[in-house]
Amino acid sequence: SDHFCFITSAMSKPVLLNKTYESFQKYMPWLDFKKMTLFLNIDNFPASIDPKKDLEDIDKCKNIANTYFGNVVYNIGYSSFPAAVKWCFSQANKEYVFNLEDDWELLCEIPEAVIDFFENPKTIQVGFRAWKKSDPRFVLSPSILKTSFCNFVSSKMNLGKNPENQIRGINPYKLDDCFVYWPFESDKIILRDLGRPWMKTSCFGRGLDDFTQWKFLPNSITRWREQLNMDQSIDINLSKLDGNFGGSNVSN
Repeated sequence: SDHFCFITSAMSKPVLLNKTYESFQKYMPWLDFKKMTLFLNIDNFPASIDPKKDLEDIDKCKNIANTYFGNVVYNIGYSSFPAAVKWCFSQANKEYVFNLEDDWELLCEIPEAVIDFFENPKTIQVGFRAWKKSDPRFVLSPSILKTSFCNFVSSKMNLGKNPENQIRGINPYKLDDCFVYWPFESDKIILRDLGRPWMKTSCFGRGLDDFTQWKFLPNSITRWREQLNMDQSIDINLSKLDGNFGGSNVSN
């Protein structure tokens, strides 16, 4: 725990945030959240139906963060995904940073031995499997990163471009050597995306593929694209999460 800090780029979605932190605390008992600092960026939505509720939800998010973490540093932004990621990455101040966005549920235990991947000095990130098909590359879904990498890319980021896409372009490291996607088995998805189901019942959506800011989509015609979002959960098979994960360094 002494070598870790956490970062979260969030919107004012307290129910999802609580479910996220609850699941990761449950399945990563070797990380003492109460001994760690969380850098939490909370963005406002770009349009408000109920401004009072928005403020209440931001306060709820703050309270939830304080419930789980020993120290919380906040930044309140205005619906800019690149700015949120840039701020979070620039704040990281320990050897490793756990990047945890506000809408992911961890489905099984992650063993402490995942840190062993960093014994290879080339390793920059250990990403946790959220998708059946994914190449080893930088991801903004839950992962552990070297803070030196976060600080480096934050200084290069453009606030007008999608952060995940542009960081992949900034990255000077070889993908095969530096990015681990674990578990290695494609059928062992250990994360559930809580954000996609939420979008299908919300008046807000991502809009364009090069997502930089939430869009207010008040009617079904403008929301058709969000309804077509791939359901990540269809590939989740809980029976596969038996604790037996392949790999030379990490297995139970």
